[in-house]
Amino acid sequence: MVRATRRQIFFEDREDSQHRPSLQEIENRRALRDGPDENDLPPASSSRLVDVLGTEYPVPDWLITEEYRDEVLGTIKSGKEGSVFLVERASPSGSHFLALKDYKDPNTRAFHRDQMYRDGRKFRESRETRAVARKSEFGRQLRAGQWQGVEFEILRTLWAAGVSVPYPVEELGSSFLMQYIGDETRAAPRLVDFRPTISQAESLLDQIFDNVILIAAEGYVHGDLSAYNVLVWEERVWIIDVPQAVDLASNPHSMELLQRDLDNVCSYFARKFGVNRDPSEEMARVISAAV
Repeated sequence: MVRATRRQIFFEDREDSQHRPSLQEIENRRALRDGPDENDLPPASSSRLVDVLGTEYPVPDWLITEEYRDEVLGTIKSGKEGSVFLVERASPSGSHFLALKDYKDPNTRAFHRDQMYRDGRKFRESRETRAVARKSEFGRQLRAGQWQGVEFEILRTLWAAGVSVPYPVEELGSSFLMQYIGDETRAAPRLVDFRPTISQAESLLDQIFDNVILIAAEGYVHGDLSAYNVLVWEERVWIIDVPQAVDLASNPHSMELLQRDLDNVCSYFARKFGVNRDPSEEMARVISAAV
């Protein structure tokens, strides 16, 4: 187990770290989600996590689930839909890092062509659907929660299917905890910031296509796949940022988004590394695997 070392880790934006959520805010979100605890358990209790994920979604061996405390150390990155913070989870037996993804307020978030991604998603009640359509305050709150909830659930599904995505640990209101990719000195770089050799680039591209196939086999399309949404760590790719992922069957734009994902990836590898693949052929491979 890696011992978390807060002074060594690289933060993308140190100035923004002053706005990071506090430990108390994290615990408040847990309390808001779970309701009052009659037994007054300490914030470190992890029984709910095990109860929720223990059978259908196994907890990986590296994850500390008992007698722990979480502390936000700083900002890893900020993006169009929110920020990702570095969290240290410590217990008497050791510690490790996690990543906390915190969504922006729905009034300030900047999802491009939001409706295209939301087509095919449903709310439980008709009044909720109407509120979203009218773009009322209640509707904006529902829509914001839908993005966050969708990403967590899709990560759970994809992780269980063997897709190379960070393990989703726990939902916390408008945020969620997930596996941190990196080590004590730095977070894993995005593909756009990574400079592989030709042979490494070929391997990374093969991995990306393999993951796209696995995602499609689970009935999803990433919808925003690019060099900015792929991490590289120890010659392995990690697919990230899936709140806009769409249902392959029910979303009318799914084929368009899938083709765009493949075009983006193929174009990037050809332009940057001279590794050429035919996106139409890769599209056929993905579709055949998903049927």
